[in-house]
Amino acid sequence: MGRSGAELARLRAARQTVRAQEPPRPTPGEQSAIRYAWLAALVAYEAYNPGLHDSMGELSEEVAAGAWPVPIARAAAAGQWPGDEGAEGVIEAVIAERMKLARLDALRGRLV
Repeated sequence: MGRSGAELARLRAARQTVRAQEPPRPTPGEQSAIRYAWLAALVAYEAYNPGLHDSMGELSEEVAAGAWPVPIARAAAAGQWPGDEGAEGVIEAVIAERMKLARLDALRGRLV
C-alpha cells in the first residue's frame, strides 16, 4: 500500500529543509569549467614532472570523448576548484589512477 498524501507532504518538506541547508550544487556549466581548470592544473603539474608523460597516456583523447578521470569528475561535482581547501589530493589521485592503468596495459601487453 502506498503512502498517504499527508505523509508524502511531510517527507517532501523534510527533504526540502535538508536540501536548503546544503551548499548550492554547481550547475553543469560550472562543473565543466571546473573540470577544465583541473585539466589545466594537471597539465601544468605534468610539465614540471616529465616522467609522468608516459603514465598519462591518451588522457586528452579520453577527455575529448567525455571520459574524465574519476577524481576530477568528483571534484567538479563537489564544486572544488584547484587550490580550494580540501582539494589537495585530486591531482595525486589522477596520477595514481593513470599509473595503475599504465601498469595494467603493460601486463596485458605481456600476455598477448
